[in-house]
Amino acid sequence: MPAISIWQPTTAAATAPLFGDRVEQAGARVLVMLPGPAMIVSADEKIADSDDPFFLLADPVSKSDAAKITKQCAKVSSAIRTWNRVKTPASDILLRAGKPPASARPLGGDAFKSKLPAKALTGPMQGTVGVMMMTPESNGTIDANLENWTDDAWNRVFDEVAAGLAWWAQHAADHGIDLTFDFDALPRTDAALQVGYEPILHGYLTECQWIGAIMDNLGVSGFTCYDQVENYNDARRAEKGTHSFATVFVVNSINDEDGAFSDGYSAYAYFGGPFLMLTYDNGGWTIDWMRNVMSHEFGHTFWACDEYYQPGYFECDCTCPDNPWYTANPNCEHGCAEDGPCLMKDLTGDTCEHTREQIGWSQPAPTTTTSTTVPATTTTTTSTEAPPEDDDDAGNDDDGETPPPPRTGATTAARRNPKARAKVPPAGADKPSACAPRALSTPCRPVFGVVHEDRLSPDFSG
Repeated sequence: MPAISIWQPTTAAATAPLFGDRVEQAGARVLVMLPGPAMIVSADEKIADSDDPFFLLADPVSKSDAAKITKQCAKVSSAIRTWNRVKTPASDILLRAGKPPASARPLGGDAFKSKLPAKALTGPMQGTVGVMMMTPESNGTIDANLENWTDDAWNRVFDEVAAGLAWWAQHAADHGIDLTFDFDALPRTDAALQVGYEPILHGYLTECQWIGAIMDNLGVSGFTCYDQVENYNDARRAEKGTHSFATVFVVNSINDEDGAFSDGYSAYAYFGGPFLMLTYDNGGWTIDWMRNVMSHEFGHTFWACDEYYQPGYFECDCTCPDNPWYTANPNCEHGCAEDGPCLMKDLTGDTCEHTREQIGWSQPAPTTTTSTTVPATTTTTTSTEAPPEDDDDAGNDDDGETPPPPRTGATTAARRNPKARAKVPPAGADKPSACAPRALSTPCRPVFGVVHEDRLSPDFSG
């Protein structure tokens, strides 16, 4: 079974959406599109019979294999690093399991009613969802400069957020839902992220001070910072042609005593968007659990209600009154009809049927979006960190899981733009047999796959 794909088309028309179509036509389901572009996919062994040279990597990339790949295609190093953190040798994409750290603070009351009109909010968590990550950097002009992002810390945050999105997309696939994330981030050194405030010293009531500053730096107008972020999301949604769009702010808290804002919150979201908030330490959950916290807060962004009961912090209710589709919340652990495990209750890697109703998985699939043209935002991930060193023979034994149901509906490009499908090159066209030095002037396109059938060892010889 091939292990990793470096597809290098020779035509200028080889855009990321078209790349996604080729991957899907070969038999894979695109979960997350990463910068580069690279893709995390879910696939089965039939992709090996494709006419396209898609080599799926089902396991973490060893240091020696990473060196061979990046020697030929240098720009894939950050994608390899992300994949090695998203995927573990013994499992598919999972959230953290087991007992949370003793330092973990309750996430009670972490979902707020949106301050935007209903028409501006996100729809069902289906189709293609764009996500932009922003990491504010204080410059000491107003508050003391107490926190400074490093490459290592920033890379870790990017990878954890990507892991949370990959989990949602895989979870959707397991339930027959078409969901792909287009994930990107402003580089940590981007001038737009420079603000005079030290965000961790503030709270959600004053978040507009620094969020508004970032939006001003980006040239985005709006009456409040919520309007500004929604206007930014709208522009990016139109640019990328996604069905929904959300922004994730991650605040540096490495030097902060409790990893929380001044009001005690460490992670929160607004029902329906336009953004969610995380801190590096997640209020004592630690960076190791960020993917769980991220997934939980992202559920709120798409209207999911909390289900936990924490006296003194938050008490859930048997209803979800602000939800546009499903106002019942019977899995709330406060005397309601049911009491099962769920991401919105205990941050475990599963959802109950009521959460799935709340995020719109029973709603009709979204229609293709408009293709309004706006100036593109150039974004690349910062990566000076070498891929984590893994054993050269790291394996992922087949766990007997049933492959996800086949994708129905349009492929990646067609979900963005109905005309895009006609532009997909015919199978077998412009497909070099390897990532050869002669082709290094064209984009490298790695595909990292969660494979659901028997895998063979990767071969990077030659």
